[in-house]
Amino acid sequence: MGNYFFYYFVLFSSLIPVLFIGIQRRINTNQTRLRSLFFLFILNRFLTDLGVVLFEKLINNTFPVFHFSIIIQFILILEIFYSIHRYTIPKAIFLIVSLVFFTLDLTVTSSIIKNNHISTMYSYIVISGFGIRYLFKFTGDNFQKIILSSISIYSIAFTFLLFFEELFFTSKELNNYLLNFMALLSLMLNIIFSYALCLKPKN
Repeated sequence: MGNYFFYYFVLFSSLIPVLFIGIQRRINTNQTRLRSLFFLFILNRFLTDLGVVLFEKLINNTFPVFHFSIIIQFILILEIFYSIHRYTIPKAIFLIVSLVFFTLDLTVTSSIIKNNHISTMYSYIVISGFGIRYLFKFTGDNFQKIILSSISIYSIAFTFLLFFEELFFTSKELNNYLLNFMALLSLMLNIIFSYALCLKPKN
């Protein structure tokens, strides 16, 4: 029962930064492109968590939610990185490849009711690559540093999980520890995002 409550508590912790969007809009009237993208990213996280609960109750399958939320999240994070820095590789290349893997996971390598492993792996590897590059430079104002470093660290941790998920899931005890760790990481991420939303942008 405790684990069940903890699961839903963490799941709906994504509502916290959504609520802070209203506070942020009162504090900061000047909305930059980065902040607008960040709002959409937060809303996508919350709608994903909400969709997971609904699909679990309705059809006992949450994979349809992840098929679409992963590619939306990838596009938004990519836009966030490209809105701050210039990169030699055109953004369109990453987007086209992500659409190809998204389509393959829906039709060939998997289906809408099965794990979208390829598109998920691709998304997090690319995001982790951008994240590692950013962590070495660590530039920008406080708002940029907080959201980009948080997204980067979370993505790197999740990519590590994806690479070794078969090893982790062979042990029930290890699996439980890992899931609790990722849940706590998600909770911390939502709290950090809420704090970032309250920061005033530099003039």
